[in-house]
Amino acid sequence: MANPYSRPLQYQYKPLGLDAFAAPLKEMQKSYDITKSAYEDTLYDFTTLSGDEDYKNALERKFNRNLENYYTIFSIKKQTY
Repeated sequence: MANPYSRPLQYQYKPLGLDAFAAPLKEMQKSYDITKSAYEDTLYDFTTLSGDEDYKNALERKFNRNLENYYTIFSIKKQTY
């Protein structure tokens, strides 16, 4: 009886064809980058408000109140970092 492992295995390599995924992934990454940059441009930094401390504090309180209402209305657990 001949050992089946004594001779090389006959195998023909077939490429996976991952090239078809490159273009859609590139478009998805481009869309993600555009969305991420738009999001980062909309972030508010209250430390850049200068001049009127009372107005700044009022804006911060209003923002935080709206945020708390959002968490309450949608029953979302507040994220702490």
